[in-house]
Amino acid sequence: MIFELKEQKRDFCSLKQKMVEGKMLLKFEDALNKIEGWFMIIGIAAMGVIMTLEVFFRLFFFALTWSEELAKYIFVWVVFIGMCYGIGKGLHIRMELLEEKMPPVIKKLMLIVGDIILILLFIYLLGPSWEYFVSQCSQKAATIPIHMGYVTIVVPISFVLCLIQIALDIVKQVKGEK
Repeated sequence: MIFELKEQKRDFCSLKQKMVEGKMLLKFEDALNKIEGWFMIIGIAAMGVIMTLEVFFRLFFFALTWSEELAKYIFVWVVFIGMCYGIGKGLHIRMELLEEKMPPVIKKLMLIVGDIILILLFIYLLGPSWEYFVSQCSQKAATIPIHMGYVTIVVPISFVLCLIQIALDIVKQVKGEK
């Protein structure tokens, strides 16, 4: 009798621990998606303001030398962070016709294998992206007094964020939450 109660208590504790871990993963994923989403909103708004200022100054005063370049660099950041956001939300293009025809077990397996392939791809690209970043650190931007490393660091950062998003997706698929 006492052994059964201890066993039930241990089962309850492990179930409670799994629920806490699941909630923590969900909170982490939500926080990551919110940060990426807000980053994109602020970046797109900043590009709009910068380009509007450029048009206004060009019409009434003088052309700003830095505005186009800064907007371009913000765009690069928005695109790469947007890639991570899209992976996290499952917004990228894929062949859904084949998935829809498969039984649920095969469909889940296909999605996990696809995610594993993406993980291998991003791990492979992480090295060259870091080398590119390092090579650009000594370069200066044309009209803005910053090093190009500030622009190109987004590539390895986004690859790491994509790896995190894909790992979270695999966990959700294995747990049956997706």
